Amino acid sequence: MIGEKKDLNDPKIINTATYNDGNLALWDDWGDIKLDKTIQTSFFAIVLCTQGQASIDIDGNPYTAERGDLFVCTPDSILNNALMSSDFKCHCIGITADYIQRIVMMTNNNWDVRLFFERHPFMSLSSDEVEEFCHYYNMLCRKAVQPSKYRKEIIDGLIAAFFYDMRSAMDRLIQTTPRPFTSGEHLFKSFIDLLISMYPKNRRVNYYADRLHVTPKYLAAVCKSIAKESPSHLIDLYMVKDIEYLLTHTSKSIKEIAIELDFPTLSFFGKYVRQHLGVSPRAYREEVRKKHPADKQA
Repeated sequence: MIGEKKDLNDPKIINTATYNDGNLALWDDWGDIKLDKTIQTSFFAIVLCTQGQASIDIDGNPYTAERGDLFVCTPDSILNNALMSSDFKCHCIGITADYIQRIVMMTNNNWDVRLFFERHPFMSLSSDEVEEFCHYYNMLCRKAVQPSKYRKEIIDGLIAAFFYDMRSAMDRLIQTTPRPFTSGEHLFKSFIDLLISMYPKNRRVNYYADRLHVTPKYLAAVCKSIAKESPSHLIDLYMVKDIEYLLTHTSKSIKEIAIELDFPTLSFFGKYVRQHLGVSPRAYREEVRKKHPADKQA
């Protein structure tokens, strides 16, 4: 057994978090979160040490952090041998893989963030970078508890901006440790670029494999290796993004949207939306209108 699996719905994380909606969690206190045994994360954990010291093994590699150092654990990381000084303090941001995917699509990073963190789970930030990180963290904590009908959109925007600023630190480290992309990474980027550029999106993995001149099996292996997801799941993520936009920001009928996105029948489109959004297309549109009654549709 690898170790106990931890997700953001863990009661100890819920009890210590300033904010936790199941996709994004913010917390400072590790007092109730015991790392005295081997665990496996199911989310991204970005931990900035603000005081004291901490040491931990991430995927078998030992790291020791003090003020200004950053741990980043990607989903499926194995953590053990954790020790913290009595005065240890930190800012921690926990983010699910699905939420990262959505933010990556917003920032057009095409998975560079995940690839970087898998290869660099530890980094030392400059004093300016530490100040910037703390600024975002404190702003997120404030906005997370303030009542607002646009709270979700505000938090999404702050997280996207946070990753843009994090790229400055990442680019600084990449320049000192250059590494060429592998053939698999080139293929994955080509797949995502093709998926982003296509409208309406084809929902068949075979279509993309043919366009990229590889077998569906090889494309699936590359996506699993780099993104930890199947190509069909990634296709669905981008397809759902188009559906959400059309239902939210246009006045097109459900039938018109189904035809525009190349679904064979209206019933198939309805079943697809219920599978991925949890409700029918009409119900989803009504929910959005209730939350944002002042929004105008084109």
